[in-house]
Amino acid sequence: MDEFYARRAANHYNRGDYDHAIADFNRAIERQPTNPKFYHGRGAAYHKRGDYDLAILDCDMAIQMDPDFADAYYVRANAYYAKNDHDRAIVDYTKVIELRPDFAEAYLWRGYSYTIIGDYVKAATDREKAIALEPRLAFTRRD
Repeated sequence: MDEFYARRAANHYNRGDYDHAIADFNRAIERQPTNPKFYHGRGAAYHKRGDYDLAILDCDMAIQMDPDFADAYYVRANAYYAKNDHDRAIVDYTKVIELRPDFAEAYLWRGYSYTIIGDYVKAATDREKAIALEPRLAFTRRD
């Protein structure tokens, strides 16, 4: 039954219904509290809803359960980025890249963080790497 709630939560998330996604991830977590994917999913929904501290806490849980969970580091990095904590965002984007060297968006967003803190050489290097991995990112701009 916990997988049912997780699948339904993912459907809610994909439709942009983050409140219902969170509610279903809560149900999945109640039934299987040691599954890091459920915390990651809820954390991603919290992030989309703008609840960055809750997103970070859920990603912390997912990472504690699975230290190699690249997607959890990525969501946490995005939450840090949204909170203007670019040093922590860079650390997490770097971990994502270590775990998944082909994760183009991690290079892109780490590059944005480098730009904000004034390290333009690293920013340019990351942007070039992101575009090399995923050419469509050449047309991506940061909001």
